[in-house]
Amino acid sequence: MQKWQTCRQAAAFHVSGIRPEGEKSKTFLGTIFHNLLEKHYLGEADAMGMVFQKLRDKAITKGSDLQQLENLLAQAQALFDVYRIHWKKDDAKKTWEQVEGVFDVQWNGWRLRGRCDGLYRDKNGKLWLLETKTKSRIMAGMDSALAFDPQNLLYLQAKEQEVGEPIIGVLYNVIRQPSLRQKAKESTGQFFARIVEDIKERPEHYFMRYELRYTKKTRKRFADELVEKLEDFKYWQMGDSPTYRSECNCTRGWSCEYLELCASNSMVGYREDGQMFVELLED
Repeated sequence: MQKWQTCRQAAAFHVSGIRPEGEKSKTFLGTIFHNLLEKHYLGEADAMGMVFQKLRDKAITKGSDLQQLENLLAQAQALFDVYRIHWKKDDAKKTWEQVEGVFDVQWNGWRLRGRCDGLYRDKNGKLWLLETKTKSRIMAGMDSALAFDPQNLLYLQAKEQEVGEPIIGVLYNVIRQPSLRQKAKESTGQFFARIVEDIKERPEHYFMRYELRYTKKTRKRFADELVEKLEDFKYWQMGDSPTYRSECNCTRGWSCEYLELCASNSMVGYREDGQMFVELLED
């Protein structure tokens, strides 16, 4: 749905099972961190060791670039070590109900599916959703945009339907990806040591949380509009509504995985795997 609202052509590629070869390092760092948080909030003593070994084994099996993976693991470790300390007191107040739980519910005649990062009770016993994002840059006015964030509001609708209990809001958990660059005469070891020091010195730069409480009016408007969007999406999926590119997004810095495909009209660098909802698979 998000792809379709952003660009119908990108959505068409996605539902056709077309994927870029390999994973972009920016998005893969987010995948690594989500895996670490899942094990951490489930109480695994060696979350890092478990996740890193699993990813190394996968990389060897697939013949992936091991050096690139090791660089990403080093960044993830630097972030995760400080993250745990930075949010230790805050997280100690939470009682986890679900971590990385897949939902599949009927809502107003529609089937809603997704994977939620976390569901927890606060110190007062009230339910909250956790949504974690790793970002290379934090846009100005993000807190205003989050006031009507579609993913958060859809998850609230679906999870309340699933658990049969009110959910107060969403804790939007942001991890900023390191943007430091390796210097010309700097070894890899020195470079990652500098990243670690920067994260330790500026945790507030790398870790941000927003408590989002959505009003009844906001929730109702989203629910009403979602029904209309789902109807439009159905017509498009059935071929009764056109597919076209949203070129304005392409030229405004939107990081689209299909940018090269549209620019070259070539499948070079892409594959057709037929897997539409990889994020919902249990691994």
